[in-house]
Amino acid sequence: MDTSSNLNVFVLLSIFISPVILMCIVFYKNSRISKRHKKTIESDWYNFFIAIKRKDVNQIVKFGNLLKENKHMDSIHLNIIYDELLKFKSDNTNIEVLKLEISRQLRRWKDSNLYFTKFKSSSLIEIIISDVFSKKKA
Repeated sequence: MDTSSNLNVFVLLSIFISPVILMCIVFYKNSRISKRHKKTIESDWYNFFIAIKRKDVNQIVKFGNLLKENKHMDSIHLNIIYDELLKFKSDNTNIEVLKLEISRQLRRWKDSNLYFTKFKSSSLIEIIISDVFSKKKA
């Protein structure tokens, strides 16, 4: 009788502790991803606009996807990316897929009322945009 009660206690404890441990792991991983995204958003933004300026399709797709998946991207900046992709003339299917994915994400945000939510966006991003487009081609 004593052994079975110890086993029951162990099973009950493991049932309650396992989800807590799992939640801690998920929270830790999400916080690390969020920190990494926050650290790289400005450089990805700068590199995206450099790629647009150079008309480098592979880099545009690479940094466009990185920005689209960034947790700190807001709808205003995603709209800017979408507008730049619309201006960019290319028959590349990757560019078309990126345009489609961004428009879907904007539509999802608009439907869920996240579209008009203003996130804290860095003014450095606006400075980078003006800096990239104000430089003359050498």
